[in-house]
Amino acid sequence: MQTRWMLTICLVLLIASPGLAQNHLKGKLELSTGGSFQAITFSESGYSETVDLINIPIRAGYFLTDALELELEGVLSVWDEDFSFDDESELATVWSANAAYNFPTRSNVRPFLLAGIGVTDAAMPPLGNAVILTDADETTRPVLNLGAGFKTMVGDRAALRVEYRLQSVPEDEDEWHSGWTSHTIQLGVSMFLL
Repeated sequence: MQTRWMLTICLVLLIASPGLAQNHLKGKLELSTGGSFQAITFSESGYSETVDLINIPIRAGYFLTDALELELEGVLSVWDEDFSFDDESELATVWSANAAYNFPTRSNVRPFLLAGIGVTDAAMPPLGNAVILTDADETTRPVLNLGAGFKTMVGDRAALRVEYRLQSVPEDEDEWHSGWTSHTIQLGVSMFLL
């Protein structure tokens, strides 16, 4: 189902944006944010519970060339029936450094690939970047990021961003932490400065 939505969005963006000149991005700073929402149901031994999740990434990237970008990213994950910020255990973070290759095109749609590493305070799997439980002893664990998406330029200073993200955390055999992998689709906006 997520794959169909991603393909549909990408097709609409490609059809809606032909013929614009390639933007020059070398030396520019990209600031972006976005989000994803999920409702996840857990069930075990006849008991089930649904948890609502919202994820908010904040990114700052710098274009070394028109195509190659280095990004710093922080993702805040919040879960609760009411998206309450009143309890620290309802928040978790993922901090990453990523390299993105933005494919040059003759239209205002720029496909990109992304890879990076980071750390998280998540003790349980973030399902689609959505952390279920933060680590009680406040240790951090490594995170591998892989992603692909499209930026649709809106003029020279803004873009709409659609992205698929895979995140993986290895199992920690010395602690009780299990490894996990998450998949998510993020929607967002970017501004280009300088």
